[in-house]
Amino acid sequence: MPHIFDPLLGLSLIIAFGYLGGKIAHRLRLPSIIGNILAGAMLGPHGLGVLPLSLIVKDLRLVSSIAFGFIAVSVALHLRVRDLRATSGAPLIIALWETLLAFLLVAGAIYLGTGSERLSLLAGAIASTTAPAASLAVVRESRARGPFVSALLPTIALDNIIAILLFTSVMAFLRVKGSGTFLSQIAVPIVVGVLVGSAFCFLPASLKRDSRKVLGSSFLGLMAASGIAEHLNTSPFLATITLGFVIANCEGVHQEVSKALRELEPLIYLIFFTMAGVHLRFDVIVSAGGLIFVFVLGRFVGKFLGGFLGSLTSPLSSSWRGFLGLGLLPQAGLALGFLVMVQEAPGLGDVSDLLSAMVLSAVIINEFVGPLAIRFALRWAKEEGKALPPVLGFLEEEDIYLDLDAQDKWEAISRLVKFLCNRRCADLDLEGRFLEEVVKRELSMTTGIGHGLAIPHGVIEYQGGVIGVLGISQRGIEFGSLDGRPAHVILLTLVPEERLQEHLNALREFSRIFSKPFVMPALMEARTREEVMEVLREASL
Repeated sequence: MPHIFDPLLGLSLIIAFGYLGGKIAHRLRLPSIIGNILAGAMLGPHGLGVLPLSLIVKDLRLVSSIAFGFIAVSVALHLRVRDLRATSGAPLIIALWETLLAFLLVAGAIYLGTGSERLSLLAGAIASTTAPAASLAVVRESRARGPFVSALLPTIALDNIIAILLFTSVMAFLRVKGSGTFLSQIAVPIVVGVLVGSAFCFLPASLKRDSRKVLGSSFLGLMAASGIAEHLNTSPFLATITLGFVIANCEGVHQEVSKALRELEPLIYLIFFTMAGVHLRFDVIVSAGGLIFVFVLGRFVGKFLGGFLGSLTSPLSSSWRGFLGLGLLPQAGLALGFLVMVQEAPGLGDVSDLLSAMVLSAVIINEFVGPLAIRFALRWAKEEGKALPPVLGFLEEEDIYLDLDAQDKWEAISRLVKFLCNRRCADLDLEGRFLEEVVKRELSMTTGIGHGLAIPHGVIEYQGGVIGVLGISQRGIEFGSLDGRPAHVILLTLVPEERLQEHLNALREFSRIFSKPFVMPALMEARTREEVMEVLREASL
């Protein structure tokens, strides 16, 4: 087969064959990433030989860098300080245990088997990573929610932060050209990411309302952080993951950026995984079968045992702590990103082929085993099916106001607004503005829609998503409802101006739930917030 050296034609083939490989894998009920990797292997120099390594390593390096930065930001967007506080710091303890144990077990076993310091340290650092995308996909598909999920997702994000520090430290320790000192590889990119990310906290509302502008701004920030880090000869990956962390904790921006990037996620991952597969050599896989087994087994033991030991030393429920490690088995984007960095680094050619065989094989195996393990853990923790539909995702157990008692709807609205703002509003001035808007809307037309349900709401210029509380009144509150009956269930929501469609979707779903005859009687019998949420979850199925 003739070699292709034109970057645009090469990229076109990567997208086309990667897409085809992913579709074939999906038809065979296999993860799409397996089809992407095998398509890349077929196109690469060890397959049909269509794409030479020089095209991937040099001519398409910009594409690889952008995709790598995209993965970094996507990983960090799951890391919110608010979520960590809610779990009392348990994810950090667990992440330290499982990443370090996986690193030590894999690095030690590979060193005993090969005697290569460089191969063992790099393999250990890559083994410490976990793929958030696969875990998040299973959680969403299972509609899982609860303490297990609340601990798992932040743990995965922190896992990858620690893995980046490990990998960066290993590259500096091995004195890979361009890796610099430990300080320059850690401190400098963090500063770059913070500075670029801080700009997102001040994006004007007009820009945030346009998803295309948000996407453009996100890529501009990604390329700026990565480019500045490259220019300073430091880690672009750590700069972009810091960028993602800052954005994740900027209220009013986090959801917009996540939604915008999600639109391009399939294409970016397709390109990146297919390009990684170009380096795959089947002859090396056959000869290194023993090391691949050691890598996969050592990582499994490290993740599972580390998750258990970390749970023991953190304030978590004992009912499922032994299974948290099962949620940490998927491995994809970050591991392949580290592998690409090794493949492109000068001076590591002697370990690149063997490391590629181990990592790519492990990714394929873990993409099979990982989702099944997560589903098993979710069932054991009894958290499958406990999440409300995405459009009602703003409601949590703590947002339920039980035994709401008020003389009239104005007092009820006032109490619910105060309850909501105490729960969710960082801006102390927002309570008065929100109450004013809700009252104004109620004066124009009653929101008591009948059948014991009322949906007061206020539309306001506010940076963030839709937030709300659910009030339950056993006695009933006169709301001027269309059917003349008092309201027993009151959903009060705060709606940012740019989220009107999202609010309408939520109301549509809420109306569908309450159209079922068993819902209202069941809510009247509920005595705890957990029972209220259970009724809503059952009715939403």
